[in-house]
Parts: sequence; C-alpha cells; structure tokens
Amino acid sequence: VLVGRGEDADRAAALAPPDAGLWIRASTASGDDQARLWEIAQRFPSLRALQARLLGAGVDPERDVRPWLGGELGLALPAAGTAPLLIAADRAAAERFRRRLPEGTASAFANDFLLIGPRAEVEAAADRAGGNAPSLADSRVYRRAAELGRAPLELYAAAPGLRRLLAEAPAAVRAVGAFVEAPNFEGLAARVRPEAGGVRVSARVLRAPGAPAAQEFAPALQGRVPASAAAFLEVPGADALITLLERGGAGPLMAAVRAALPDLAGLD
Repeated sequence: VLVGRGEDADRAAALAPPDAGLWIRASTASGDDQARLWEIAQRFPSLRALQARLLGAGVDPERDVRPWLGGELGLALPAAGTAPLLIAADRAAAERFRRRLPEGTASAFANDFLLIGPRAEVEAAADRAGGNAPSLADSRVYRRAAELGRAPLELYAAAPGLRRLLAEAPAAVRAVGAFVEAPNFEGLAARVRPEAGGVRVSARVLRAPGAPAAQEFAPALQGRVPASAAAFLEVPGADALITLLERGGAGPLMAAVRAALPDLAGLD
C-alpha cells in the first residue's frame, strides 16, 4: 500500500512494482466521497483480513491508520502473489505506528513515504524512489489507464496479474472475465464513485494498439427489469449468452440442448 499527500497521482505509482498484478489508488483526503468509500470498505471481510495480515491484529483503521494516511493511498499487489506494500506520508504519525508493526514485517523511509511490507518489496520500492529501477508509472499500459481521469477510488490490473487472479476464481467469474484470454488484451482500468445506496463502477478494457475494434451494442432492456432485481446482465444476443454459459462450465448442458431441440421442437 502506498500513501502520499495526493499532489501527483504518479508519485505513488512511481513506487509500485512495474509488474504489479493489481493497483488500487484511493483519495484519502477529507470529503463526503472519501468518508463514504471508507465506510463501505469496512464491510468487506476480505479487506479486513488483508488489513490484519499486513498491519497486525487489533489495529483500528479509524484510530490507528487514517490519521497518517495523508491525501492518497495506493495498494500494489505484486504479480507473483506476495504480500502488498504499505507507504505513508505523515512521518511523525507513521513513525509512531511503525513501532506497532507485526514481527517480521520490514519497514523503511524513502523520501516522503514510509514503506511497510516484505523486506524484498520494501528494498525494491526504495530503489524505485531513488530512480534506480523502473516502476508501474513507467508502464505504457498504466499510463493509458491513468488517462481515464481521477476518481475517489481507481483500479488498474495488468493482463498477467488478472489472468493469475481469475485462474483461481469460480467458473462463473472466469466466464464473465473470459476477455482476459484474448491475445490483444493488455489490462483493465476502473473508476469507483459513491452514489446513494452504493457505488458506481465504470470500467474499460485496455487493448493493444492496432487491435480490431471491440463489438459494441446499445443496451435497451433496463426499463423492463424489476426494481427489486439483485443483478442484471445484458448481452447482445443469444449467441453471446451461450458463449458465457459454456465458458462457465455449462458446455455439456448446452451441447445436450443443441442436440435435443431439433427433434423435440423443430428448432435449430
């Protein structure tokens, strides 16, 4: 995790590994949007588990973490799947927190940032802070993602890291994310903004220069969906839906339906 004052978004990315599998940047300055996202984040057990693994048990985020976050926070998960890296800007407050770190967690100061994480990641981040090694901010694909503009919460996933994450996901998730296997896929960028009752996520697939244009269609069925629906998926046609089902593990079922329909109903 990388935390800074927020003057320049690339200051934090300049400390992240160039092959980061997942990069999350959040604005931690005072404001309604930031407070709302912070409150929502505390609902997720996976985030609380990550917090305990990185910072130690008994840490209260509101009391022990937010006072030294500064204006920007970033989370870099290395592509190899090792533990993330934490970086803070308010040196005095961070120094007090540093003394409470779990045994075996490395830490060091580099420029305005406190680095916390595995020793190898801390040392590598210190080298990047001195300009001695390439960083995520130097990546051509990340720079394309950064062009999407600022938001209270920003996510970036490079193709290799996203493929590794999806390889361990349930079949239904792999089906929806099947686009990551396309040869022209380079990464995914998303922006998250709080809205009444939840958040709005806008995502963009980053494809290699010169790649064929992606198929697009104009959604037109939202007005027919009940307001009580828990989820809604719209695809451009039955062929797209069948492809998703097959990628989700329903291939044998779809083959049986294809074989039965001509005899049972005279349908192709």
